[in-house]
Amino acid sequence: MSLRDDCTTGERRPVLEGGWRPVVVRRFAVLVAAIGLVLGWLCSPTAAGSLPPIAFDMVPSAGALACLPDARGHVKVTSLGPVERMDVHVSGLPAEYGV
Repeated sequence: MSLRDDCTTGERRPVLEGGWRPVVVRRFAVLVAAIGLVLGWLCSPTAAGSLPPIAFDMVPSAGALACLPDARGHVKVTSLGPVERMDVHVSGLPAEYGV
């Protein structure tokens, strides 16, 4: 730390070596590191593994309803950490679809 004359009052005041830029750069680096830690935690397998499964029913679209009047389905997506498992169960499809 050094002393410099204040141009308005003529007093000698302490000044950081290197000026204000190293302080700003250091604070910015700390902020970026904190954001990285938070994002890393949010994307971690433990955080993702605690999510409840997603489930929904499938029905044919209006255009396919004439061809597949009895078609129905159910989907369940379960998080397994960094990957997800999707179970799809369908019924009411014609035999040529091989289901």
